Amino acid sequence: MVTLEQRPALAELSAPWDELVDLSPLPSPFLKSWWVDNAARGEPTILTCRGDDGSLVGGAAFEVDRVGLGPLGIPRVRVLGHGPLAPDHIDVLAAPGHRADVLAAVCGWLRSGNRIVDLDGLSADCEVPWLIDARLLSRQVAPYRTLESTDPVAELTGRLRSTIKRTTKRLAGSGFEPRLVAPTDMERALDTLFHLHSHRWADRSSWSSSEAGPVAVDASSEPGQATSEGALRRTLLAGLRCGGAVIHEMTDGSQVIASEIELIAGRRVAFYQAGRLTDQEFRGSGSALKAEVLRWAVREGMTEFDLLRGDDAYKDDWANARREVLRVRIGSGGVGRPAARMMDTWRRLAPGVARLSSRLRSGSP
Repeated sequence: MVTLEQRPALAELSAPWDELVDLSPLPSPFLKSWWVDNAARGEPTILTCRGDDGSLVGGAAFEVDRVGLGPLGIPRVRVLGHGPLAPDHIDVLAAPGHRADVLAAVCGWLRSGNRIVDLDGLSADCEVPWLIDARLLSRQVAPYRTLESTDPVAELTGRLRSTIKRTTKRLAGSGFEPRLVAPTDMERALDTLFHLHSHRWADRSSWSSSEAGPVAVDASSEPGQATSEGALRRTLLAGLRCGGAVIHEMTDGSQVIASEIELIAGRRVAFYQAGRLTDQEFRGSGSALKAEVLRWAVREGMTEFDLLRGDDAYKDDWANARREVLRVRIGSGGVGRPAARMMDTWRRLAPGVARLSSRLRSGSP
């Protein structure tokens, strides 16, 4: 048996919680304490389970908001960090020998009261969906690369290896080389990453939303001057400061032309986001930088390079395996069940409504 406790932050339980993350079958950086204590947009709701001796033996991290208007609103439980921050491979944590009891406690809480449970980014191996009889809303592919050799770049396709080799040589001739950012330079590096990402992907990425806060692009400004309140920046800085995240840059010492950030859990490293300048002279810099990240990961003893969810075409060049992440939903209680059914109905109808609205605005028959 376990005792379940609901709390707003991990606080003194951060260290044993992180040990459970690293010992899990698929360690996820989105379950690490630095993420859990910073990434929530709703009310952080962390479930911890203690054994008979009082030690932490499991838990799960959620956030709670409300859907509906005024007194008609009901609580909604979501994965902590749900939305633009896109947490992946989420699961219940449990120490060996305690998983059944922890799952029973967490799932019992999820099914209690009037609420909607909407969990996006669950590991495909997570037992929660079938234990609470939740409706599967979607599956997303999540490519990754196993790191089994001392030179993972040598295992890439010939075309990509050629691009990396030519680009690395050309950029080196101009003084540009990849580097791992030092801990003392993390805030500046994160501001630079936001700027480069906005420069390259502003029209396609959720990082360009207000979630991240405004991006400081003036090199003369203080690091983080305009962005310290952004949930994304705050969360990533927490990871960088404790060693749960790293940034690599392609630079000549005065100018950064490409940057990317990785998140770490156990012996897995996850590519989270990147940015680069699009000038013709810097073409291929992103690939050359990512090749160095792969080599760094091997030197650090990592066994997997996770590209996270999404079937973007470029991921096929770097991955050699795939798995899935799930989104599920269920309503509980006399109000939660019909509310969840209404949300499911709207999810089915929304694409057709959007198409009809577009046709009406354009005057098409």
